[in-house]
Amino acid sequence: MQDSKVTTYSPRALLSLLMLGIFAYFQRLAINDQHFLLLTFSSYIFLAIGTALLFSASAENQPQRRRIFVNIIILISIAVVLLGAFSLASVPRGGIFHNRYVPLTDFMITLKKGFWVEGERVCYGYSGSVYPQPIIFEADYPVGWVYAFPTWDCRIKVSFDEPVNMNGSIYTRLDFIAAPTPSEWLGFSHGTRIQPIAIADGTSNTIRIENFFSWGSVAESSWIAMGGAHMQRARVEGYRLELSVMLYFEEKADYGPKINCTVHPSYDGRFIVRDYVVDSQLQNTAAILLCGVFAGILCFIPAKTIKPKIDSKIAPIISSIETFSAQLVPKQRETPKTFLKQCIECGREIPIASEECPYCGAKQP
Repeated sequence: MQDSKVTTYSPRALLSLLMLGIFAYFQRLAINDQHFLLLTFSSYIFLAIGTALLFSASAENQPQRRRIFVNIIILISIAVVLLGAFSLASVPRGGIFHNRYVPLTDFMITLKKGFWVEGERVCYGYSGSVYPQPIIFEADYPVGWVYAFPTWDCRIKVSFDEPVNMNGSIYTRLDFIAAPTPSEWLGFSHGTRIQPIAIADGTSNTIRIENFFSWGSVAESSWIAMGGAHMQRARVEGYRLELSVMLYFEEKADYGPKINCTVHPSYDGRFIVRDYVVDSQLQNTAAILLCGVFAGILCFIPAKTIKPKIDSKIAPIISSIETFSAQLVPKQRETPKTFLKQCIECGREIPIASEECPYCGAKQP
C-alpha cells in the first residue's frame, strides 16, 4: 500500500509541467517584447522537451494510478498549447517601438480656372490639389498600430510664381494607406476643417497643420502617443502616410487658364510618426502551426493505450462486414490450367479452344 502511494506521481511528468510553464511564460513575454520572435520560437524548444518527457513517462511500466496522473498532465499540456494557439491568433506578438520625426518637403500644385460645387452653390475661380500626393513616410514591415501627428507648430505657406492677390480656402487631409497583402491596399483618411487663406503679392499667410491619424489600437490617442503598447491590436504588412492639400480661390480676376504655386513647410514643419512592429502573418501562421503539431503529438500519447481497446471492440464488427460482403460478391473462380494454352506469338495463357490470341491477334494452330 505504501509502494502504491510512492509511485502515484511520475517525476518525468512533473518535470514536463515545468517545461510547459516555461513555454507559456515565453509566449506571454513575446506579446510585448522587442525580442518577440526569439521568445516565440525558442519557447517550442521547452515544449518539445516536455513532450518527450511525457512520451517517456507513458512508455514505462506503471500502476494504474500513475498512468492516470500522466494522462492528466497530458490533458493540461494540450489545453495550454491550444490556449497558446488562440493567443497567437488573437494578439500579434511585437515589441519594437519606433518614434520618428519626418520633415515635410516642398511640393507643387497647379490651380486651374473653372468651377466647383460647395453644397448647393456653384463657385467660379481657381482650384486644385497636389497630385501625386507627397509621401510623408512609408514602411515595409508589419505593424500593430500607427499614430501620426504634426509637431506643435507645424505650418505651411503657399507661394505663387506670379504676384497674385486672392482670398480663398485650404483643406488638408492625412491619408493612411495600409497593405494587408502585397497586391491589395486599404486606405483611411483624416481631414481637418477648411481654413481661410489669403494671398498677397504671391505669398500666403502661414497655415497650421492639425491632421493626425491613429490606427490599430482601441486605446486612447493620448495614451498611444506616450508610447504604450495596447494588448488589442491589429496587423498590416506595411503602410504609407500621404498628405493631401486642396486650394480653392473664388476669384473674378483673370490670371490665365492655370497658375502654379508651391507649398513650403514653415516653422517646425514636421510630422511625428510612431508605430509598433509585430510579427508578420507568415511568422504568426508558422507559430500557430507548431502549436497544432505539438497538440496532435500530445493527443497521440494517450491514444496509444486506448487504441488496442478500441481495436478489440471494432475488430469483430469489421470481420462481420467482410464476411457479409464476401457473401454478396462471390469471388471469381480461376480457369484451371488444363483448359489453357500458350500463344505461339506472345506466350500468354489463352483458352485452349481459341483460334486466335485475344492479346496479340496471332492465329493459333
